[in-house]
Amino acid sequence: MINSFFVFGKGDIEIERFHLCTWDLSNCNSFIEIGAEIDQNKYFEKNNNHVIELTIAAPILSEITNEDNVICLAKRLAQSENSKFIFNDSLKSWSEIQEDSRNGVNLSFVEREELTILPIEILKLSDKGYLTISIEVPENANKWVYFRILIKTNSKTLALPKKGIASSKYIFDIRINEQRNLSDIIHDAIKREHLKICNIRTYFCFHIVPNTYEISFVDDDKLNSVRMLETELFKRYLADDIDQKIENKKYLIAFNKWENKKYPDQRKGCSFFSIFKQERLGTGQIVLAIGANILCSLLFASAAFRKEQGYMQNIEGFESWYRKMPIEYWIAFSILIALFVYLIPIKKFISKLFYIFKKKK
Repeated sequence: MINSFFVFGKGDIEIERFHLCTWDLSNCNSFIEIGAEIDQNKYFEKNNNHVIELTIAAPILSEITNEDNVICLAKRLAQSENSKFIFNDSLKSWSEIQEDSRNGVNLSFVEREELTILPIEILKLSDKGYLTISIEVPENANKWVYFRILIKTNSKTLALPKKGIASSKYIFDIRINEQRNLSDIIHDAIKREHLKICNIRTYFCFHIVPNTYEISFVDDDKLNSVRMLETELFKRYLADDIDQKIENKKYLIAFNKWENKKYPDQRKGCSFFSIFKQERLGTGQIVLAIGANILCSLLFASAAFRKEQGYMQNIEGFESWYRKMPIEYWIAFSILIALFVYLIPIKKFISKLFYIFKKKK
């Protein structure tokens, strides 16, 4: 399963909150954000270790061979403006660990418990489809510690596209820690490394998609909300990655959540299944059909007209041929050119050229 994700750890690791966010942008390859909140006191009691080592496995990771495509977001979350909207709570206080935000930051919120944002170190990125990271927990960290990474994929979408004549469907089938989907390669790797699958209490899944998508199907028990994306906030949060790729008021975010209340101590997996639909038969397609019809009619009519005028084989007679063309032909040509101009977003095209020229300069 291309969208199956697994989280393993060395030792007994319990994740209180697991965040997975997919970005399907219309003008670049997709992104994935993965974050986890862990009770470091409980982890230390069980494992007697202040270094948390996690392995994230997913088939899509096998396409990523460059560690530069895995970005630690601790630096971004260390900024109070970003933490405020990512964790959906106002900050009371903010302090650097060892007087340097690169070591992490301690956050105190108005409503939720205190949280420590920590950087990660990439230990291994395997072409077999798994990523191993470590998080070093300092002595003055809060009870709850959090890490978040961004993964740049080589795919245009994380959904399974089903294209039709009038509309297209995009199927998101996200599965987390469902062990029946575990491949033999990953199974052998975790057995060799003596890893255990993590117990996740609460799963969060976010889909960021163009606002031309409509929700066709979603699990109502897991869907929490759907809203427009706060573009300016995310531009600042992921400035180095999507600042020039995300357009204002062009995307929406679907928020899904599931909590393992019935069996909190058992390692239960979770799946999020959603279908988005995008209408394809719009104004542009209608205009294109009209233009194609006019063009075909002109071609047939021009051939008949040339034959009638006796210029079928006489190239030199082209000048007198086009002068004798009826005015209706020229009107049809004018309509065809107008439709062509309508279909091409001239303003957007010029803006892109200007941006490319400015960037090269």
